[in-house]
Amino acid sequence: MTRIRSPLVRWAAFSLVGYCLAAWWFPLRPEHHRAPLPDIYSFTPSLGGALAYAAWLSLLFGLYWLAYRYVRSSNEFRASTLGLLTGTLLFALPLIWAFPINAIDIYQYYLHGRTTAVFRQSPFTVAPLAASGASWAALAGEWADHTSPYGPLWEWVSAGVAAVSPYDIQTALVLFKVFNLMCLVAVGGLIGLMSPAATPTSRAARVLLWSWNPAVLLIYVMDGHNDILMLFWWLLGAWLLQRRRWWGLVVLVLAPLTKPIGLLPLPFFYLTALRNLPDWRTRVRWLVRAGLVSLLVALAAWAPFLALDQTPGASVVGAARRLQFEAGGGGGFSPKALMVLLEAWLGTSGLASSVMLVVSAALVLWVLWLLVRTTRGASPGLGAAGALVAYLLQAFKFRIWYAAWPFPWLVLDRSASGGRVTAGVWFLFATQLSPLIYGHLRRLVLQGDLLIAHAIGVPLTFVVPVVAAWLAGLGRKRRQA
Repeated sequence: MTRIRSPLVRWAAFSLVGYCLAAWWFPLRPEHHRAPLPDIYSFTPSLGGALAYAAWLSLLFGLYWLAYRYVRSSNEFRASTLGLLTGTLLFALPLIWAFPINAIDIYQYYLHGRTTAVFRQSPFTVAPLAASGASWAALAGEWADHTSPYGPLWEWVSAGVAAVSPYDIQTALVLFKVFNLMCLVAVGGLIGLMSPAATPTSRAARVLLWSWNPAVLLIYVMDGHNDILMLFWWLLGAWLLQRRRWWGLVVLVLAPLTKPIGLLPLPFFYLTALRNLPDWRTRVRWLVRAGLVSLLVALAAWAPFLALDQTPGASVVGAARRLQFEAGGGGGFSPKALMVLLEAWLGTSGLASSVMLVVSAALVLWVLWLLVRTTRGASPGLGAAGALVAYLLQAFKFRIWYAAWPFPWLVLDRSASGGRVTAGVWFLFATQLSPLIYGHLRRLVLQGDLLIAHAIGVPLTFVVPVVAAWLAGLGRKRRQA
């Protein structure tokens, strides 16, 4: 048994060294209170530093992929889900003490939480600058005068952290990271429970595919991004529906109450749950019961913030306006942003809007087709992943943590060794590399040219993963032949 496990232990040990390097390279303690907050460019302000970061990231992904292929192909491998998640905890510990180099959203969480817990005001109507003052709000960067874009459940979490640590930023950041790590591990456990027709080997491979993924660890632990709670509600609700529990429909509603984009996958799971019920009477009973309970849960989630409003309903209105701004303002790093920049360079009018209108219409038809397939028995998880990818392709704003949204559903696909998972892993890898394009390459080589940076970064992020998965598929077919 020792001989069989030794390659996995060796790769895990090398990975742990890599994650410890992050805590040394990007230390949290001396940097957590500096304004303006540093980013990956601040820590590696040269082409040599960028190459070193790319090599470090490539090594982590290479070790991860070796571990996954070993577990997937070994008929004798017997590691438990608990054992693999213990590895996840070991990888994550140093990342808790690493600075969030690719996102400062964790500072927003804290400042919005202080708005609620310290100043007794709603973060949906009062921005950090107005609540905390300029010295604190500087930690929110460009979002200092913006209200919360998140759902009320996440603001509960933020308020809880701020109540525990109202004036200690470093402790608050660590608490957010620890909370996210717990959610990440819980998602890994749910993937183990939900793995389709899983043998011990295939279950272990799926758990490892999620919980040892470097991008997942960097996004949710090092950067401390809150999307992981949304993913947890998705997986928990889907698991409960697998077990024919009607309240799985209610748990799914907690995802958009955490972050509004969490609404997108819900129709696929609702359709599947209703299709699996024996008759229309049972379906109506499930819908009525779940609808009433979901309404009560939503009211309970919003109630503390509505109670803080001087104007009735101001928090809901503020959240809606902030969501509208998130959807349409401040674009960047996306295909649509590339089209806008190209239009300005060509001096044409309406090119970007016309092209993206066609693309958006095609993606809407694709999502409708996915919904139809779901009613006919197709996997709701794959439908959800497809809808999320469609959103990413047409969104004006793209951020690297968005790439993790479809990944749990790809991991749970029955053909988890196929092209979808390969594309998903490459997508996560490419998005983690993309800050080097928009940061180092743009500043040090391209003389700040956003158009050229997007012309390189957008294909790297959205095209290279598909090509890499296609080439990997050709390689598999040749080996099988």
